[in-house]
Amino acid sequence: MMFRSAIVQYLNDYSDRQIEQSARYDIIIKWFIGFSIEDNSYDHSALGDFRDRLGEERWKELFLPY
Repeated sequence: MMFRSAIVQYLNDYSDRQIEQSARYDIIIKWFIGFSIEDNSYDHSALGDFRDRLGEERWKELFLPY
């Protein structure tokens, strides 16, 4: 779910708080990420934790153009 959130965040140039709101209220984004309609979103700090666990180099390899 975090990786899919990161994809949406990157493609839409969202901040962590914007992707949190989109994951909470936008049905299409909820579906893509894997939440059911009744589920609440995660806290925006979870995205920062995900990036930290992934590591800066791996993050750059995945999301920065060559």
